Amino acid sequence: MKIFSSIIFGGLMLLPFSASGQQVDTEEIAEPIRIQWSQLSQPQKAGLASLIVPGAGQIVNGQVWKAPIAWSMMGASGYWWYSTQSTLNRLNGAIDVRFDNDPSTVDEFDGILNDFQLFNYQSNYQTQRDYSILILLGTYTFQALEAYAAGFLVDFDVTPNLSVQPSPAITPEGLMGAKLTFSWH
Repeated sequence: MKIFSSIIFGGLMLLPFSASGQQVDTEEIAEPIRIQWSQLSQPQKAGLASLIVPGAGQIVNGQVWKAPIAWSMMGASGYWWYSTQSTLNRLNGAIDVRFDNDPSTVDEFDGILNDFQLFNYQSNYQTQRDYSILILLGTYTFQALEAYAAGFLVDFDVTPNLSVQPSPAITPEGLMGAKLTFSWH
């Protein structure tokens, strides 16, 4: 008779046995892959830094002027979420107090808003709160993707040897036009 040992963790029973009922050899389990910061490419470093701390990827790329833009985008959308959630909490509390069947309790909007207006405001602020969460997630994703994409351009060669020469051009049909010639050395 086999003795099955088990570990209970967080309400889950984790058995050190495979689905076929045989014991799993712990030496066969591979070690986790560890990647050093120095092994990452510039875009990977910038993207990872921005995912950890918003705006850090822009600093890693050497574009420090973009970091306050990322912070202000995150701050503005975060404040919008906080303010709409606070107002929604006040409206929910007022609805709970208004309909608790206790005549001694009065909500803060009594005499200002009727029941229809109170529920209408609650619905509007709930929609705004949901949009603010989406915008917060969008700005977080945008700043991380921007840092990742800009990481590819950090080593881009922008030499001053680029020249443009406009000149008149005549087509075989006798039409006149313009021609631009780009050259770099």
